[in-house]
Amino acid sequence: MRRSRQSAELGRTIPTGWTDADLPAPDSRGSRPARAPLEATRPRPRPLMLAGAVVAILALVLLVPPLLVGGRSPRDVGEDFLQAVVDGDTATVREHLDAADGALDIALTDEVVRAADDRVERFSIGAIEIDGDHARIVATLSTAADSLETSLELHRRSGGLLSRSSWELLPVTLPILSLEIPVGSEEMQVNGQVLPIPEGARPLGAFGTGSIALRVLPGSYELRAQARSDAVTARRVRATLPPVLEGWVSPPVEVTFEVTAAGRTEIRRQLSAVLEKCEKSASPQPEGCPFAAPAGVTSDGTWRVLSPGILTEHLAYDGFFEFSVTALTAQFTVPAGPHAATTTAYVVQPSGVVHVAVDPEGRIATQWITANPSTWPKFS
Repeated sequence: MRRSRQSAELGRTIPTGWTDADLPAPDSRGSRPARAPLEATRPRPRPLMLAGAVVAILALVLLVPPLLVGGRSPRDVGEDFLQAVVDGDTATVREHLDAADGALDIALTDEVVRAADDRVERFSIGAIEIDGDHARIVATLSTAADSLETSLELHRRSGGLLSRSSWELLPVTLPILSLEIPVGSEEMQVNGQVLPIPEGARPLGAFGTGSIALRVLPGSYELRAQARSDAVTARRVRATLPPVLEGWVSPPVEVTFEVTAAGRTEIRRQLSAVLEKCEKSASPQPEGCPFAAPAGVTSDGTWRVLSPGILTEHLAYDGFFEFSVTALTAQFTVPAGPHAATTTAYVVQPSGVVHVAVDPEGRIATQWITANPSTWPKFS
């Protein structure tokens, strides 16, 4: 093997800009020159800046989810209200009612509603119509015996900068129970609960009935008038309202009395007093009496009641009772005189009608109303 004839060239020296004296001494572990820590060169965070960051994070945690998820839908709002109707939650129902317009809310209590029969047992939501900021929910309310369609109206209320808009129910209309109750009533019973009637809504008058209106939830209610005296007793009346949440008004329901045995005794006593007064009259047509002699009889005479008649209840309306009186028999006798050679007696048998009223204190008042024409047998 031959060696190269050319001798090896020495390498050139490249200037570095510093001398060997400037280089650091070599470390036996081969470590590099130590540098100052990076943290030492940064400013420490201030406490106020740290607290602000925490507040900002909490704000994001609280505000961002509602903004991202969104508010409650019309269905959610409608379902909550309809469930309150099913549950008999009158406090929730009251929050969404329209103006009363004269109807009383005294029967809108949990105790009254939950004691009702034929209540709304379930509901189902059908169509939901949304038009801009307005929504309409069509729902079906069902009782044990019936199912009817009703509707709810909603409005979307705009939110602020950091809140979304929300759906709210427009005021809801409940069915109206129209009642005729005795004048002077200060209270009444509904499903066994005694409900005071506000003073300004109490029907006034000497006799008969007056009108009030109650807002109620759908269902059947037992109604009774305020007790007055032993002459009358409060009738039990039932009224049923259909499963709707709209402007439905019941026909007038009479919540009045029945005449008791003590009341009938008082009626007979008053009628007997009238007949006794009529017997004292000498006129052939005594005023205010249920009987009279024929129109052609002009002479004075004497009256005698042969039979006081039979009292039969005919009907009741507007707080009044109508009784028919049958088999009432009276005799009018005209003695002999200058114009009559012999004594003449007339027997009359009118069919009378008596009206009976009850005043605010429960007292009975009777009045003869009419007497039908009768046959006038004549004998001498």
